[in-house]
Amino acid sequence: MTHITHTHRAYSHTVIFKYHTYASFNYGGGKVRGWRDRSDDITNTSVDVEIAPKRIVNTKSYTPASSATSQMKREIKLCVFKYGCYAILHPWAKVQVFGTGKTKIAGSGV
Repeated sequence: MTHITHTHRAYSHTVIFKYHTYASFNYGGGKVRGWRDRSDDITNTSVDVEIAPKRIVNTKSYTPASSATSQMKREIKLCVFKYGCYAILHPWAKVQVFGTGKTKIAGSGV
């Protein structure tokens, strides 16, 4: 299983949230045979984080193929109780998997 974590920190270096994405796949004979599981999760949230209930992006390429790609993206608002929200972030992660079992990752926590 491929696990990608993007950590968003405050200027004081404290963790505001961690965005995790997971992807597992079957491969053999030089081909990605299929996706087993794909999911995302947000942990270590501080009290001023609002998480959109649905993913903004949730795509996966068709298999079998020599390579396949999975991408997920969320919307997260950073808020202050009395004043409202001051930032909207869109953490995302993309994993490209190959029939050899290798992976290539990309993404951002903001």
